Amino acid sequence: MKATVKIMHISDIHADETTADKLNLRIKTFLSDIDQYRGEIDLVVVTGDIALSGKADQFKLAEKIVFDPLLARLQLSRNKIFFAPGNHDIDRGRISIPEDVGVKKLLLEQNDASTYFKDKTGFSRLENYFNFLEQFYSPKKNFAGKVFDINYMPIGLGILNSSWLCSGNDDKNNLHISEYQVAEVLTNIDSALLKIGIMHHPSDWFSNYEQRYVISELKRQFDIIITGHLHENVSRGEITPQYNTILLTSPSLYNNYCDEFLGYNLYNIDLSKNTLTAIYKKYMKGRNAYDRDTEYALNGEHEFELKTKSPMLFSKSILCQKINLLNTEIEKSLKSQLALYQNLPDPILVTPKLSSLTWKSDKKISTPITGDPTKLSAKHVFIYAPKDMGKTVLMKSSVAKINQSYFVEKSGPISAYIDLAFKDHDKNQLEEQVKDKISETSITNHISEVHIFIDNINIKNLNQLSTLNDISEDFPQWKFIVAIENDFVMEAIRRNDKYKTWEFYEVMPWGPSRIREFTTKFFEAAGIKIDVDAAFNFICHSLRNEGVKNFV
Repeated sequence: MKATVKIMHISDIHADETTADKLNLRIKTFLSDIDQYRGEIDLVVVTGDIALSGKADQFKLAEKIVFDPLLARLQLSRNKIFFAPGNHDIDRGRISIPEDVGVKKLLLEQNDASTYFKDKTGFSRLENYFNFLEQFYSPKKNFAGKVFDINYMPIGLGILNSSWLCSGNDDKNNLHISEYQVAEVLTNIDSALLKIGIMHHPSDWFSNYEQRYVISELKRQFDIIITGHLHENVSRGEITPQYNTILLTSPSLYNNYCDEFLGYNLYNIDLSKNTLTAIYKKYMKGRNAYDRDTEYALNGEHEFELKTKSPMLFSKSILCQKINLLNTEIEKSLKSQLALYQNLPDPILVTPKLSSLTWKSDKKISTPITGDPTKLSAKHVFIYAPKDMGKTVLMKSSVAKINQSYFVEKSGPISAYIDLAFKDHDKNQLEEQVKDKISETSITNHISEVHIFIDNINIKNLNQLSTLNDISEDFPQWKFIVAIENDFVMEAIRRNDKYKTWEFYEVMPWGPSRIREFTTKFFEAAGIKIDVDAAFNFICHSLRNEGVKNFV
């Protein structure tokens, strides 16, 4: 099971009505290529230059030709695509030349642009861009950043405006993000364990002051920074004593003047391995198709090591995610088994009740227990359950409850279910089975206690029980819960001093409360309107007629 986040990165669309026909042709080829990723992509990021010159109709054109069909192909909603403004998204006709010249002159002396960004100085040049965002998202989205869960992992996406002071050909080394903007974005995504920043301009386009202080802070705070603007692929991991960040730049998706460097990127982030694999897709004009850019990277892809800024929290969150995925698999297996008997598309579960077993003068005393059966004991446990009494349902549902509790509380034990399928296993085999289950969640380094539910043990070979007892002494953090179907075996076990520290339970026959619960849930799931009391009385009457007396 993989814990992955998949991001599609497009940039520099340059939409304009005068070249709409050619844009439409190129985008149709792009849309045909991304059909293969339908249902696989978690997020789409667009790093600027949506429009050619910041006009309102250009943003509408990009929405119609690019974004709406893109989301439809990928089966994503609008809240899964994010935009950062580019230099072509400004409307130069709305720039106040005196204000612009004055601010840039002052910034040569003051360096920090925070006051001007906070006052939204120069934002009028991006008015059409902001209006596009307002109508694109409903309800209104926070444009500074967002934290959302992907596969139960809190991912933070910080959106940075690097274009608010863009004006022309002298932009390079004269741009500013501002310390204020960085702090504002980080506040919005503070709870995220993986932080991704998106903006239009690469880091070397900013002023010397910004590169030294602001961009360095970005690299310290963000695990990944995604940009555009260059119309070519540029990807690298920067490692210094201060930061370890992956920088990713995508080529242009459309450029009316040149078809040679069109493309888009895919980023597969494998959280369990701490890796990011960038896949570079390039437009091949001769074939009018997209393919991997093998000229830029071997096989058109490159794997980066992902160094999260919060390694301990990140690791624990990954563990929670894996446990939840395992829990889902257990629940699916349980439902699949129940569906065979109940003939319902969504089978119902009524967990069997337990009673604790003690002996006094060789007389068995069965005492019903109340509360959560997943908290049976601090010791190892044997559960006696004759065939078809629901032991597997009990064990799988208990595993699911324990893991769900860990997933919610992020503390306590976790559990695993092991089906021995009535086969013989020596100590090494049994130990290996347990370790394999544990390694699926990497829990050995994180959890102090593991509850291991052993089902379908071969009672003809009681040496396996002795072996389990030996393993439990070798691994005190492992707690075994072993199901036994045969009452003679149970009697032999309880007389053996080797198991004197173990506790004993048994699955109780269904009583009226269980029968009523099942009857009610069954008819609700089947969509049948019926007098539940009458159905319950009929079932009880039928059981008595068949000579079943001990169910009450």
